[in-house]
Amino acid sequence: MIKKLCLSLTMVGMVAAAATANADPVINNTGISSPAETITFSEVPVASGTAVTNQFASLGVTFSPALYYDVQPIFFPTDFLANFDENGNVSNPAAIFFANDQTAAAFAVQTNPGTTTFEALLNGVEVESFTASTELSVLPDLTDASNFYGFSGIVFNEIMVTSDTSYFQMDNLQLSDAATAVPEPGTLALFGVSLAGLAVFYRRKPMRLSRSATL
Repeated sequence: MIKKLCLSLTMVGMVAAAATANADPVINNTGISSPAETITFSEVPVASGTAVTNQFASLGVTFSPALYYDVQPIFFPTDFLANFDENGNVSNPAAIFFANDQTAAAFAVQTNPGTTTFEALLNGVEVESFTASTELSVLPDLTDASNFYGFSGIVFNEIMVTSDTSYFQMDNLQLSDAATAVPEPGTLALFGVSLAGLAVFYRRKPMRLSRSATL
């Protein structure tokens, strides 16, 4: 019995190791390889300081608790999100939720010099995590604005970000799996009516065979 139990535990360990063998944290200056989509946060017009939750849902991402749009725009050259606003609100940790399961995702992050923890989760269960040093640069020298962090080689639909300095900003969110457009309910209803109309039309119209089709 003991031998069988040890063998079973060994097999479970081998399966678990195989499942995570390809997991790879992304820490570089370019992000993931060949992203299917990169969200620059310029796609949707949003006023500076606005709390952002589902404004980018059409691109396949939402945020909870809210992040804030273009707060202190001296840390990235284009539009971005921050986990704080000018009124003292801070979201730390904060999560990025993906509409589609991802096998890789990364984004540029800046913080006050310190460390930041990144957790990849699938349906609320942690799959992988790591902690990395994160830095800060400001215009005109944005050396650290292209520091990317994320995951590849695993399946997840959420990334949780926690800064040990409490504050972070992010930009250029790269996805391995782009969002799939879903028709609006009204569009589906019109499509259904059109099909019903075609069915009635063909039901009433007598069938005619061309001469070439007759024997």
